[in-house]
Amino acid sequence: LPFTEATVLFGAKSTDSIFAYPKTAESLEGYVYEVNNGVIDRLPISGFALNAAASNRNILYSITKDKVYSSILYNNTDRTEVSLPAGIIAEKCSFTEETDEVVCGLDATSKKNNVTNWFKGIVASSDDIWTIDTFSGEMELLAHPPELVGRSIDITNPFINKDGSHFYFINKADGGLWVFDRTINEGQ
Repeated sequence: LPFTEATVLFGAKSTDSIFAYPKTAESLEGYVYEVNNGVIDRLPISGFALNAAASNRNILYSITKDKVYSSILYNNTDRTEVSLPAGIIAEKCSFTEETDEVVCGLDATSKKNNVTNWFKGIVASSDDIWTIDTFSGEMELLAHPPELVGRSIDITNPFINKDGSHFYFINKADGGLWVFDRTINEGQ
């Protein structure tokens, strides 16, 4: 790789692609690279404050362009993009294996998503849990934690199980492992 401080996104299977990009910083322009079968290819994804989450088919990435923080879903198969209606710290997201969705933590109340300060630990976020359809980019609110558990959460290290029924994450505020069981509210 043409840089030393990298964020690496490993696939779910040993045959999946590996994606890498420089550590996130608002003053640094980053690029996403795909590593597959020992070959490194630069993808057409770049921008300042770049951060990403990936599956084998899709990459959700966020950048700052003209002082606006935005998020885009990039389809790695047909090379198309869908802009999302909100700027998401992509590292707060996890893709399901069996369905075409991504589940994310998003602080919708924050007017300015200062991604660098979140990575540094200077600011905290009060995340809701959202699902995003990878075809349309439509977002749907799944949970508002203050209503469910009586406190806010700051999602980090997210993981969603294979069928998308359980969303696991670390609450950055207390270091505790949390799980959101989507099957509890289904059909209500």
